[in-house]
Amino acid sequence: MLSNLELIISGIICGIILLQTTVIAPNVFKYLDQNQTRDLLRAIFPKFFLYILLLASLSLVLGILDNVKFDIQTIIALLTVVLSILCYIIIPSTNEAKDKNNQKRFKFLHNLSVISTVIIFLTNLSLVFFNI
Repeated sequence: MLSNLELIISGIICGIILLQTTVIAPNVFKYLDQNQTRDLLRAIFPKFFLYILLLASLSLVLGILDNVKFDIQTIIALLTVVLSILCYIIIPSTNEAKDKNNQKRFKFLHNLSVISTVIIFLTNLSLVFFNI
């Protein structure tokens, strides 16, 4: 039963990521000026990663309580926790690099965040196929 809840949580995490990347971000860049975009994204992204962290932490606790050994859902929850913490931690450095026009550092940190988010999305999405 708890594994079903873990699967639902993974679906919610995927939904949050899809909403952010396909609806919110494109429209922010399309309809707001550069300063408004910067301020809005700086308000959204910490919460984005904190929500993912909260959900993944819940899934991890459920996985540990439900299993004597680590299964794939628990491992993915742990990976999601670690990567969302990483993404949250690098936000101030990413913002600072952007503000100081340090493009090399900004690009590296931004790419690290994007790749981590893609890994979070794909691993959580993969749980559907492990539960068929």
